[in-house]
Amino acid sequence: MQDLCSRVACTRRNIMVRDGFCCQYCGSRRDLTLDHVHPVSKGGKETWENLVTACMRCNQKKSDRTLRELGWKLRRQPKEPTPFEIGIVAGISTSDILRPPPEWDAYIAPYRERLEMYRRAAVEAGLVNLIDDD
Repeated sequence: MQDLCSRVACTRRNIMVRDGFCCQYCGSRRDLTLDHVHPVSKGGKETWENLVTACMRCNQKKSDRTLRELGWKLRRQPKEPTPFEIGIVAGISTSDILRPPPEWDAYIAPYRERLEMYRRAAVEAGLVNLIDDD
């Protein structure tokens, strides 16, 4: 049970959340997609360490080449996040975090700004709004 709760699914959404909805090559927040750091055509796998958020422009420029071939560097080395880093807490929705019961406020307050930043970035990137409006 502990292993189930300690692993985060390697999904498109979770990769973009991990990367702050920001291209890991140029920093753009527009037209985002995923890219394999080590190309699939050269044996790259679909893992946390090999998938990053990339804008379409960088993804097309990179094509099936490696970072070394292009002389590019990643803004941040990709790694598997913890559930805490990705903002997943079993049984708690995003709206619970933004509008918590009063007794939770002291514990959640430090994370509100970061969560709101990710929500805004997701909206700008054209992804589904993470919060249902009241």
